[in-house]
Amino acid sequence: MGLSFSATAQDAGNKEKFPLKVYGLNLHSGAVLVHNHDVKSIENAKPKGFSFDLSKQFIDSASYAYCRTYIRKGFTFSFYDLGTSILGNGFIGSYFIEPVYRIGNKFQFQFRGDMGAGYFSQPFDSVTNPLNNNYSLHITPYLHLSAGFGFRITKKLILEGNANFNHISNGNYKEPNAGLNWSTFSAALLYYPDNNRLPKYNKPPRYKWREQKAGLDVGLMYVPKQGYHRKWKTTRNYMAGMFVVGTKKISRISAFSAGGELYYNNFTDAPGVAAGNSKPATLASLYFGHEFLFNKIIFSQQYGRYITDYPAFFKTATYHRWGLRYRIGKHLYAGFNMKVHKFTADFIDLRLQYKIF
Repeated sequence: MGLSFSATAQDAGNKEKFPLKVYGLNLHSGAVLVHNHDVKSIENAKPKGFSFDLSKQFIDSASYAYCRTYIRKGFTFSFYDLGTSILGNGFIGSYFIEPVYRIGNKFQFQFRGDMGAGYFSQPFDSVTNPLNNNYSLHITPYLHLSAGFGFRITKKLILEGNANFNHISNGNYKEPNAGLNWSTFSAALLYYPDNNRLPKYNKPPRYKWREQKAGLDVGLMYVPKQGYHRKWKTTRNYMAGMFVVGTKKISRISAFSAGGELYYNNFTDAPGVAAGNSKPATLASLYFGHEFLFNKIIFSQQYGRYITDYPAFFKTATYHRWGLRYRIGKHLYAGFNMKVHKFTADFIDLRLQYKIF
């Protein structure tokens, strides 16, 4: 069935085809990124793997008018041989969002973000696997970013080539946790049971961001007990705090943010470490960042700096944070964030966020 290039005719005649189902097979090959001396033991690892996508492509005029792109989103299931017996294998499940941009009748550009978790077969063990400083839990959170180009082979098949960045870390829930980063190039074959041609719409009216009111949110964050014994020689019994953040939309799917947070970090000294090496601390910081807005799902990126004294083992007053939250009510959001100092994860927190206006 052909797809009309008339937005009105297509929406009226083919509503039952929206969104389009898409099935994908991806083949990956790449290398690990050695980001500090703790992971030198894996510097020659060459990960290889494959993944399957189960997704939907939104091509209706309303979706296009909202974000000026064709959104594909769904689930992917991956297997990786991580290239060395130190790291073992990984079985990963994640949810992704992929904006797709039409380039003529045959080509497209796409970028993608995934968040999920995986089962990894060879975590650190002081006896059987002492060289794995990258991860220490079988079940570990996973992040993925990619970008590339696609070519329409037939009306049902698209061939893609993508550059990928993959990351796993448990947010310092258990040490060692240097994190594992690996990059790959991938070839993907996408199958559309229906026609995969992206319709051509007129550009929607430009988003008048200057006329949009700024928003204000407040929220609570919490981290249960987690340890730093091996690297930072201390243990966190818990962390609890609050935050306030202002936002300003600059497009239909993008916003800038700025805010501050105050929290109590209940540190205690690790066994064998001199008293006073670390202590309970009330910390405050200011931050700014960016948010991708995909209907009920918001993906945030922030850069912050402490305005109070901070524990010496952080080694820097700055941090970056990556977050995902979901709208569960008109004003209420729930989600989680991972906070990182340089290449070292500090914690993964749980959050409730309320939009005042």
